[in-house]
Amino acid sequence: MPWKVYPALILLAAFLLPLDVTSQRNFRYKMYRNPPKPLLGILPVQSPHLAQPAREMITEALRREAENFDRYKPISILGDSSSLSPNAIQKLRNETDIDYILRSVVGFENNRYTIFSELLNTNTMESQASYFQACNCPIGEVVYWLIPDAVKQLKKASLKQFDHCPSGMVEVPESFISRLEPITRDTSDTSGAEGDSVTHTLKLSAFCMDKWEYPNRVNDYPVVDKTWEEAAGLCSEQGKRLCSETEWERTCRDAVDQEFPYAGKYDAKKCNAEGDIYTEAGHNKTCSGKLGIEDLSGNVSEWTSTAWGENYGDFVVRGGFWQSGQNSSCSKRYSQSSKESQKSIGFRCCATLTQH
Repeated sequence: MPWKVYPALILLAAFLLPLDVTSQRNFRYKMYRNPPKPLLGILPVQSPHLAQPAREMITEALRREAENFDRYKPISILGDSSSLSPNAIQKLRNETDIDYILRSVVGFENNRYTIFSELLNTNTMESQASYFQACNCPIGEVVYWLIPDAVKQLKKASLKQFDHCPSGMVEVPESFISRLEPITRDTSDTSGAEGDSVTHTLKLSAFCMDKWEYPNRVNDYPVVDKTWEEAAGLCSEQGKRLCSETEWERTCRDAVDQEFPYAGKYDAKKCNAEGDIYTEAGHNKTCSGKLGIEDLSGNVSEWTSTAWGENYGDFVVRGGFWQSGQNSSCSKRYSQSSKESQKSIGFRCCATLTQH
């Protein structure tokens, strides 16, 4: 190349370089002002009770309503919402780069339609929000009332985040936990055993949990005899939500492999697990771990936001009650119909912390 060409190339580079720097600066500024939205994958509605045309109609209504999720960019994906194991979710995330999954199950029993919808985080495999409702109504109201209401409530719940834990709540730090995922499920068995399992390690973001069972006030007795919907509604009124099963177990175990909040072995004197009735908040101060959250073992069992297996009308209950004895451990889990309530079942609320 002739030497006379070099000055021209230098001048051209000097002219183009600032343009490239300016372009990069403008791109970074646009990304700062308008960061990309997380991808929300919309799964087809699952329903063993409805014909294919009805399922497609409800799925289309769900996808249409999902456009109202301002925080997310919804995309339609194919898949079976009844078999989303951690491995399946991880594979789906790798293939599509989705951050969240919206899955819904519509059932029909006793002349009533039921809908269960759940917003799943594909990274932690945790439920960010869940919704359950039933109605004695025609299929048209499922499309034009239940589906919009489900999306509205899920959106409302997903937006509720705190920079710091509200008064009366305790911050549970970020942690890595191991969770057993059943290979086979027996949904008729409520003893906690679910057949063969494989272990998955999950990263659980920091969150807030009530120190005591609802109403989370010292010297007040826990509120019991509430259905799952009523419990979820009472938490929602405070800008909170029901705790997920994984959040509950992580807190109960104090992020270490122990069977009870206070130690690895059962101690009848620590918690109210061999009593005559539930006690008021603050009465069982020894029934806690390092975080100081009390009564996760015994006193009253607690609703979680986690559905039980494939029975989307049933939800996981944790903690045991005042006569559970050693069955009030951190690992015991039970199934309860969302439509039923018991005097031995209460609940506590959790809240999502803003991730910085």
